[in-house]
Amino acid sequence: MSIHPKLRYSDGQSVEVPTGVCGWTSRKASSTLRYILSVRQLVRQHLRFFLWVTLAALGLRLLFLFRFPAVPPDSFVYGDIAKH
Repeated sequence: MSIHPKLRYSDGQSVEVPTGVCGWTSRKASSTLRYILSVRQLVRQHLRFFLWVTLAALGLRLLFLFRFPAVPPDSFVYGDIAKH
């Protein structure tokens, strides 16, 4: 038994598991690592899907950025009213 337990990912990389008092691994830390591992596996299995969705989200964001600017023209009118 090692003092610093390690978790080995499927690609061979290892990471140290955070331990609490007396070397016990907390449930929260181990469940978080399992969650991260399952998400990484999901992204790796469906990489093309995630890339297309990311590109679509970026395109939609750019559409809204240029089509509907953050400062509408009537803001300048209200700014002039506030000055006077």
